[in-house]
Amino acid sequence: MSKGQMLKKPAAVMLASMLAVTAAACSSGSSGADGGKESKLETNKPKDPITLVIKHTTYDTFDQDLAPAIKKYQEKNPHVTVKVDMVKPNQGENIITANTALFASGEQIDILRVSPNVGAGEYAARGWVAPLDEYIKKTGVDMTKYYPSLQSRGVYGGKRYALPWIHSQFMIFYNKDLFQKFGIPEPKTNWTYEDMLNAGRKLVENKVHAFEASLPNMLHIVGGAWGGSTFNANGTLMTLDSQGALKGFEFFRDMVVKDGLSPGKVTQAKGLAGGPSFAKATSGMSFTWLKMKQFDEAGLNYGVVPAPVGPGKQQGYGALDGIALSSTSKNKEEAWNLIKFLAYDSEGQMEQIKQKITIPAFPKEKEHIEAWEKTINKKDVTDAILYQVEKTNDEGVGMMNNMPGTEVAYEGFITWLGQNLFNDNFDVYTQVPAKVKEFNAQWSELQKEAEKQMKK
Repeated sequence: MSKGQMLKKPAAVMLASMLAVTAAACSSGSSGADGGKESKLETNKPKDPITLVIKHTTYDTFDQDLAPAIKKYQEKNPHVTVKVDMVKPNQGENIITANTALFASGEQIDILRVSPNVGAGEYAARGWVAPLDEYIKKTGVDMTKYYPSLQSRGVYGGKRYALPWIHSQFMIFYNKDLFQKFGIPEPKTNWTYEDMLNAGRKLVENKVHAFEASLPNMLHIVGGAWGGSTFNANGTLMTLDSQGALKGFEFFRDMVVKDGLSPGKVTQAKGLAGGPSFAKATSGMSFTWLKMKQFDEAGLNYGVVPAPVGPGKQQGYGALDGIALSSTSKNKEEAWNLIKFLAYDSEGQMEQIKQKITIPAFPKEKEHIEAWEKTINKKDVTDAILYQVEKTNDEGVGMMNNMPGTEVAYEGFITWLGQNLFNDNFDVYTQVPAKVKEFNAQWSELQKEAEKQMKK
């Protein structure tokens, strides 16, 4: 017998008995009975099935890494089917152009993963995402639970457009077997750029690449390590033309051009094969986001240390995505429930922690941290990561900027620097300031245009 049928029987008995009383009593009594029956039936009515689509611009297997959390959500909400689709920028495109084409296509989009390279302001100004403030207030989300450095992620123009999601860090992985083989001291959390340089030299001397080709990612933070800063206080201009930043870039250039810590002319001259891979043990170090899962699967004996201490400070390098509600979603309430589950609710967070795709985002949630430490199962690794999380929190997160135009200006500058810094006759002290000025001017125009769009 169904639940609906169980409700009907007592209602019928009640109605029959009430027919025997006065007309006035019958009138008021039957009204109450019918009203109660309809309310209960409506409450227990199965929800209509819906499909929610998450769009992202990350890596090919992200849907697999997210699958356990999605499965858990669907078990709790059997009327919901979730699809996770990757949006791949074509050759010559960036995330902005790829998403522009996506929204023009008319495809279903309910949830967007906001890239750390772009920022929520860009998504908001282009009308891609809806404000979350009312949903946050209505469902009791407490933003102060996140690390302080993560709390402002997703805020633009006084409104929140994304929750912090997928907390990671760029760290230096090193091959313990190679370091031991060549007598290189294992680095500590407070190691310096000179220590890193010496370790790299020793590897190259022994015909092993120091780093993979990803080393130029360090250009995001090396200026800060020498006492410079990435942005001004408002996050509206780059300040990477300061003397501290320029000295950091000069050190980095020499480290590659003179010492061969990244694949190039020096490593070619020494006969090292091209295409080094940390996963294949053809490089001794890798500066990359947290790839413990991949390196564990490769069977590597690795350690992890923070970015080194520079003359100015030890600049941490955080990578934090956001998760946002698409302005075109036809199921916004349902989409918000999934957003909250993935980025805030303990159950959703735990599933992602177990997949090694995020660092715990709530410093006071000991259960999360303990589960993460147990999953990684390498205390030296988790201690180093948490150490850098605190450094990132203290010194700023480098690339976490919510302003529109960040990808074009800031990432554009870093890309230009990586392509030109190691060229013959490159002059750090004249060419870098000129380029910073050029990109800042472009960025200012993009921010003005975004402000106009927000007023429409």
